[in-house]
Amino acid sequence: MRTLQFSSFDRTGGNTQDGFFGTYSCLRTTADGCVIAEQHGAGEIGTIWFTRDNGDVSHTGTLTIELDGKKVLQAPLQDVVDGRLGAPFTPPLVANADASSGGVLIEVPMPYRTSMRITTQHNPHFYHVTYRSFADADGIVAFDPRDPAQDVATLLTAAGTRDPKPTLPGARTTTRALNIPPGRTQTLATTTTPGLLTALEIRLPQASGTTAQEAGGSRRRTGALTTDVRGRITDDARTGAMASDHAHLSRTAASARRGAYATGLVPTHSDPTAAAVARTLLTGLRLRMSFDGQRTVDAPLGEFFGTGQDLAPVRALMFAADPPTQTFRAWWPMPYAALARVQLYNGSDIPVTAGSASVSEAPSPAHAQAVRTRAEGLFHALSHTGPTVPGTSWSFLSTRGRGKFVGVSHSMQGALDRTYLEGDERVYVDGARSPQIHGTGTEDFYQSGWYFNRGPYTLPFNGNPSHLTASSGCATGRDCTTAYRLQLHDAVAFTQSIDHTIEHGPMNDRQADYSSTAFWYGNSTPASYTSDIVRLGDPASERTHHYTSSTTAPLTMLDSAFEGDAHTPTRLRAPTRATRAPVTFTLAIDPGNNGVELRHTCDQQQGPQQTEISVQGHPLHDWYQPLVNTDRRWLDDTYQLPAALTRGRRMLTVTLTPAPNGPAWSAAAYEARSLT
Repeated sequence: MRTLQFSSFDRTGGNTQDGFFGTYSCLRTTADGCVIAEQHGAGEIGTIWFTRDNGDVSHTGTLTIELDGKKVLQAPLQDVVDGRLGAPFTPPLVANADASSGGVLIEVPMPYRTSMRITTQHNPHFYHVTYRSFADADGIVAFDPRDPAQDVATLLTAAGTRDPKPTLPGARTTTRALNIPPGRTQTLATTTTPGLLTALEIRLPQASGTTAQEAGGSRRRTGALTTDVRGRITDDARTGAMASDHAHLSRTAASARRGAYATGLVPTHSDPTAAAVARTLLTGLRLRMSFDGQRTVDAPLGEFFGTGQDLAPVRALMFAADPPTQTFRAWWPMPYAALARVQLYNGSDIPVTAGSASVSEAPSPAHAQAVRTRAEGLFHALSHTGPTVPGTSWSFLSTRGRGKFVGVSHSMQGALDRTYLEGDERVYVDGARSPQIHGTGTEDFYQSGWYFNRGPYTLPFNGNPSHLTASSGCATGRDCTTAYRLQLHDAVAFTQSIDHTIEHGPMNDRQADYSSTAFWYGNSTPASYTSDIVRLGDPASERTHHYTSSTTAPLTMLDSAFEGDAHTPTRLRAPTRATRAPVTFTLAIDPGNNGVELRHTCDQQQGPQQTEISVQGHPLHDWYQPLVNTDRRWLDDTYQLPAALTRGRRMLTVTLTPAPNGPAWSAAAYEARSLT
């Protein structure tokens, strides 16, 4: 499984052509309009986000979604995000710019078995489509827009108020009073019963300096979220997605409040001194957790619960903050083999003299065994804080091994003009030189728009809980913004490594002070490696890998860059072949593999490129590459081969037959990555 994204990002690496003029917003145009996303093979649409005209998307016109050759949605985009279509396209699975502060979104997971295409009637300007691709269609039930999934909706409307997971047999909760002098650590719970921690609640009355009251001027949509076809919302840390086994988990959910807005709770500061105490505790207290002797959680208390700079209301699926009761809750499933310990460290100069902490655990031999065999990853929430570095993106997560990135909580402080929010996120996975995800701006990553132009809000998957200036607690002359994003049905899986970064400013050129906590599951053991590679233009490599073609395409030297950072792109000078004739080659693989990824380094100057593919004489769905970049021409593109076709083999014979119409099929190398 791979999580990828189509977006309107500036193909030159800059910031001026990422949607303002729609330069790169269409993959191609047809009689139906602007094609913004297209895939051949099995997969699932996770998130669709747009913005333009300060959040008014009516000029984008009709949105058409085709799955497996059938139109499952065709309606004006503004009507869709306003919730006018009815279940399953109802809030908070859809949100307009009032609900998501400048951006509009569709969070209805839509699985498909053979193909996906998304088209807008007119150029949409800014957009991203996050989707997952699967090696085969086994177990995939195609999306049915007639299914309202009301049983799932009942479960999900309570997002942010209770544990979304089912209660496990034998679960118990330990509660302790808080008493932590400055510089000291209090152990909140220790367990040696193999299983998992299921919930955490901390009540901190000394954070009462930030109160909450009704505010009619800021509307906040609350409610439910969704499930997905292969990342079920369970207590299974292997999926990176959490929810309930008793729901129809291959379906989508609709909010019981069809299109209704909930009045938001906006923090106000009745006592500036007390508010300062609250902020000091939120940043100075650190939540620390160790599993089987390994500390995997070390984060500021407020940031762990989505509100890193101020006690603001948060109602996310996996965590919440409630200002009236000064209570913080989290429901991440946290498996371990033998030992778990939860601690709270007081790094502030204020003694914690009141409050309580409750930790819930459940025995589970199955989870313990999965952790022992490294089939299941540990929960991680590690933060870092500091000034941004000119020319260098801020890192959310950079690690080696296997796992899934499932979210981030982000605290930002920058100039009053808020241009630090111009930075794009990029995600590089498993050593690929092309980003698997490339966004269009920081508030866009958090599924909002125009510097969060409707003000603070909280939704199950994303939020901007607080925005502070000097009058409300930020430093003089500075702007403070807090945001979070959960990626559950669109978790980013990795088998060897992940580098998830975000720029600060248009080209990493705006000074800011950042703190971030990345949520992920995993361990340090890689689950893939490069087992073989054929390099075109290298006679020995072509001969060793039996590279043949009825018409050998000429070699062309390409000196260009991969997409990514504007200042320091990855460059490559290598020969390529662009062919219209069938080619055949062999690649060695690990016989104990759990599938193989075929990575293709190519020239994307012309597109879309398409070829039939067969492995061991077995025809598969076409390899379709719809991207085009005439400035940064190199692309690492990946095709997933199912384990049923590759397991037990030491060698694969691959035959590619390019489509007769359209650009020639380009390649500089083919790499076999065995999944283990």
